[in-house]
Amino acid sequence: MICHVSLDMDGTLVNSKYVDLVWMQGIPELYSEKHNLDLQAAKEFVVGEYMKIGSAKIEWYDLQYWLDNFQLDFDKWELLKKYEDEIEIYPEVVEALGMLSERFNLVVTSNAAREFIDIELDGLRQYFAETFQQRATSEKLRSRH
Repeated sequence: MICHVSLDMDGTLVNSKYVDLVWMQGIPELYSEKHNLDLQAAKEFVVGEYMKIGSAKIEWYDLQYWLDNFQLDFDKWELLKKYEDEIEIYPEVVEALGMLSERFNLVVTSNAAREFIDIELDGLRQYFAETFQQRATSEKLRSRH
């Protein structure tokens, strides 16, 4: 018998616009301002640095690491909040979660950093028993109740 249903955050519950804006707009804009580069050049440099680290390493997901690495004196929470209004929950998600949560314990599984998960789950948190981060150095299951 199935007791738990695990869902991914980005691309399943919410679209990836918010995450993309933080990583592909926010960080490059800050870098562009600091180094007086045009945005496209800053974006190419920043993405190149992301690729040097690669998604198998924990640093890839760590917003504070990148702010420090690029010597950007900017609060990560301000950056996360800057694009918060761009979080888009797919239209069918709330109804589907309501139905699923009546029969199953729902779990969010994501490669995203905890701060992204916490912000993106706003408005959906009540449907989930737990969240789990799958990463190079995975964190333990954390109860949401």
